[in-house]
Amino acid sequence: MPLIDEIQGILPEDLPDDLSSYLLFDKVRSRWLIDNPEEKECFEFNPILERWVPVIQNYQPEKRPHEQVSTSEDLKREKRQRLEELKQEKEELRQYRKRRNSCIYVSQVPKDISYEELEATFGKYGVVAQDLRTGSSKIKMYKDEEDHFKGDCLIEYLKEESCDLAIELLDDTKLRPTDEFPIRVSKAEFSYTTEQKPRVKMKPKERLQLKKKIERIHKKVNDWSDTEEDDEMRRLREEKTLIFKHCFTLKELEDDPAAILDIKEDIREGCEEIGEITNVVLYDLEEEGIVSVRFKSATAANDCIAKMNGRYFGGHRLHVEKYDGVTQYKKSAGDAAEGDRLDRFAQWVEGQ
Repeated sequence: MPLIDEIQGILPEDLPDDLSSYLLFDKVRSRWLIDNPEEKECFEFNPILERWVPVIQNYQPEKRPHEQVSTSEDLKREKRQRLEELKQEKEELRQYRKRRNSCIYVSQVPKDISYEELEATFGKYGVVAQDLRTGSSKIKMYKDEEDHFKGDCLIEYLKEESCDLAIELLDDTKLRPTDEFPIRVSKAEFSYTTEQKPRVKMKPKERLQLKKKIERIHKKVNDWSDTEEDDEMRRLREEKTLIFKHCFTLKELEDDPAAILDIKEDIREGCEEIGEITNVVLYDLEEEGIVSVRFKSATAANDCIAKMNGRYFGGHRLHVEKYDGVTQYKKSAGDAAEGDRLDRFAQWVEGQ
């Protein structure tokens, strides 16, 4: 499968591990690049179009009269320099991954909760790391001097992506409907000044047992799927996702191709006054003028419905509701549709 087919529609931070090894960050242009040397193709992520677009590899700026033509030695030197830069960027990326934090800190947890309940709840969002010697999940429940649970804990996942998922879906939510307060979930912060523990020398039999445990954990990671918990995760997403209707008409988009970006930005700015936004999508093929907005918390989503439903936007009266989790809204997709939109945009610009 071509690289572009694998990455299209995926944000840089959501790329799977086998593709993220090709990921680079252009500090000059502040753009993410993905370069597969086997296919000799390079793509960059356009944050405005929210898609990957090809990079023109053979582009050369027009030479000015006073510039001299590069010699073969100059080209070789530039190539060596570029290879060194790429090598350094890959090393920086490797060091970043090495420093990745896969722990979350959870506070305001009900004090009567059990270790097993925590393990079952947070295990829905990824594989919780295990202590290789004891086999128990790495969940640290902080206790006071009298050995009573204080209401906060530290949970370590095997993958950093699981932290992001748990934070997005559990932060500012109640573990049980009867809980008095919602829990707070965030990335754990460490000082990295902890004392280094001495290595323990293991016997051959212990080393073999440890190896088998590691193999079982890797198998668990590879086999882990959220299909068993799809209903719960989908419900949590739906609680934070709103559908805005009557934001535009198809004729407005046809008359002004640049209106898509303006509408999305206006909707985002209005909603950000209520709460933090994680995603805004405009469905340019829907006659009802649909825009979806996902909040970071369900509380902010509820506040948005109360404040925005019935308001007027661009001459249209908005209807705002929770996403039903079933309806599939339509939007342009693929290079052909994108090219057609860009062509119409170019014609619109020339006519100004």
